[in-house]
Amino acid sequence: MDYWISSKKVQTGPYTVDQLQLMWKQGLLTSDSYYYDRLRSEWLPLRSLVEGKRELFTPEEAFVRLGQNRLKGCLTIFNNDEHHQIYVENGFVIAALSKSDLGEFALSKALRLENAQYEWLANQDPPAPNLRLNITEYSMKHSIARDVRVGAPPKVRHQTVSLAKGLGDKAPAKPRVNYILVADEVPPLTIKLDKMTSVVGRGDQCDVIIDSTQVSRKHCLLEVWEDNIKVKDLDSSNGTFVNGVPIKDGFLRSGDQLRLGNYRLLLHKEQKKAPEMPH
Repeated sequence: MDYWISSKKVQTGPYTVDQLQLMWKQGLLTSDSYYYDRLRSEWLPLRSLVEGKRELFTPEEAFVRLGQNRLKGCLTIFNNDEHHQIYVENGFVIAALSKSDLGEFALSKALRLENAQYEWLANQDPPAPNLRLNITEYSMKHSIARDVRVGAPPKVRHQTVSLAKGLGDKAPAKPRVNYILVADEVPPLTIKLDKMTSVVGRGDQCDVIIDSTQVSRKHCLLEVWEDNIKVKDLDSSNGTFVNGVPIKDGFLRSGDQLRLGNYRLLLHKEQKKAPEMPH
């Protein structure tokens, strides 16, 4: 994959990762340089790319996010040996293909590809549609993009995710709880976590937008489970804190405090009312 870069407000490129790493070592690029990520349509710090840090999304996580942001285009997943194209639109995979495979088999191979990178091209149409798969349902069914570095997850968990109706299959049972983050200070802020994953930050493309200069454009990622919230800091400038402790990956439970910049948010767990029995 080739990248455009912005250094000292001058844009140049495209460059390969190897070229950028060499330029970085030679001191031709500095910590105030950025590269353009086409899937997120955003300029990101170049250091995270050239020093081999984990990007915000793996190819599998990028696929899952396309089920939420419902973009249209082609997600290309590739390594040195294989090259797969996944065409999506409005939360569905409409085609998947590679040099030797088509349809769901090509999709499955793409999402299992080792040492893979990805590239996003918006508003691309497939040569011919060959699939109609709901991305969110497929991701949950096959446990795609579950990050287990934080520790073993609970044995039983249900994601709070809204699935498209009228697809024939029954949607998984929703958790019997709602999670809400509440800031008591001024300005007041109440955040209802009603997605499976939510990116929190001050950027316009975030799922949860916090209008504060002390909050990074993409500050942290929140993943809703039945019994807690998984929190992942996204290399924010001022850090993410749970109960006053800075974290990179951790868990947030009911009653815990999440601090993002100047906001201190308490997590509340609301039990949903059971339906009344018929008389």
